[in-house]
Amino acid sequence: VLTPEQAASTPVYAGIVIGITLLGWGLGGLIGGVLADYVGRKRMMLWSVFLYALFSGLTALSPNLFALCALRFLTGLAMGSEWSTGVALLSETWPERARAKGAGFLQSGFGWGTLLAAVVWYLLAPIHPLGAETWRLMFVLGAVPALFVLYIRRGVNESEKWKIAVREKRWNATTVETHAA
Repeated sequence: VLTPEQAASTPVYAGIVIGITLLGWGLGGLIGGVLADYVGRKRMMLWSVFLYALFSGLTALSPNLFALCALRFLTGLAMGSEWSTGVALLSETWPERARAKGAGFLQSGFGWGTLLAAVVWYLLAPIHPLGAETWRLMFVLGAVPALFVLYIRRGVNESEKWKIAVREKRWNATTVETHAA
């Protein structure tokens, strides 16, 4: 993806790609959180995970730096949306006694995923099955979470709090209204 001149400054370009992914993540959290109020937590989570997997997988096919950055930005949007939607879904569907554990589990997912990716890279790096293009395999593996969509479709229920908020035409299902006497 990098030209020979750019390859001499790989850390700079890696930083740019990571920064663009994080920018997408932040914007995705905002967008996904708002959309989840309108389309539902479950539907937004389905689309977020699917799009994350799709754009991660497509990143493996990046022909140049611009395409790589664009796909990482889109992946970041989906990742941020997963995060904000997941927090809303967890807070509205898990029992109160388990929410802290659930939030901890959710928060640790990024760390465990990063550790798993590092281990896979550690195992692939010495053998370089695709030569200098071996990095692309890591993004192909990023498409695996698409399988999680199958579980979400059948195993996750829509938030009752969200359903009630929609029926009552309140678009923020987690807001508690107080009335002055």
